[in-house]
Amino acid sequence: MRAALGMVCLLLAPALPARSVNFYSIEHELALGKQLSAELERQVKLSDDAILSEYVNRVAQKITRQSDATLPVTVRIIESGDLNAFTLPGGHIYLNSGLLRLTESESELAFVLAHEIGHVAARHATREATRNELLQAGSIPLMVLGGWSGMALREFASAGGRTGAMKGVRDFEAQADRLGLDYMDRSGYDPSAAIDMFERIEGRERKIPGRVKRLWSDHPITASRIDAAQKHLNEIAGHRPEYVVNTSEYEEMRLRAIALEERRTAQVNQAPHLGAEKH
Repeated sequence: MRAALGMVCLLLAPALPARSVNFYSIEHELALGKQLSAELERQVKLSDDAILSEYVNRVAQKITRQSDATLPVTVRIIESGDLNAFTLPGGHIYLNSGLLRLTESESELAFVLAHEIGHVAARHATREATRNELLQAGSIPLMVLGGWSGMALREFASAGGRTGAMKGVRDFEAQADRLGLDYMDRSGYDPSAAIDMFERIEGRERKIPGRVKRLWSDHPITASRIDAAQKHLNEIAGHRPEYVVNTSEYEEMRLRAIALEERRTAQVNQAPHLGAEKH
């Protein structure tokens, strides 16, 4: 199980074939997701703000109902300043409080969630596990899917395995972006918020280098991911006369997210001093 949690968060890419082999049945994926989420949640601190969590899940369910997902979707908030969200097998989505705070409208939050729901709908996690099984029989490093931070690759057996994985996960990210934009359009959220979100993340990286951990430094968000998103936005333009951009409830929930992050930061800053007092 620990090898299964030596996983990877992902970033961008070009087009992906519509279908690929998946050895995992829906039932197997659900069981796997239950195991992985249980182990992950023993290693991270989840938010105990039930009101904020309910709101985020409500937005996610609104999008899921307009998606192609055949797996149930649940979203949990991790108390972490890293700008990231990721997806485990079986529809388990995790959203870091730092990325939640970075959003500035409900439509921006909707894109973060819609992107992850795209991973769920396409069953990217188990498709990647299948690909690894075909390439590396007996050694199957499962993947966490997410498009925001790109944590370093770990637990791969060879440089060749890393190269193949990087191409595969870039493809998955591109498809999740496209699906996310489609799901936003269907559910009435302004899909152009994706561009705002990408630019804000890229701006944060310029302001605080290293805060957004990139797996491919030669494929920055602004260069290819925004261009691809803009191209797809042009393709779906005009589907609706108007979109939801923001809501008053989002503004209330963002204040809760800010309070959560400030409380977490204060605890982190206080921890070394508490340790020093014990000596």
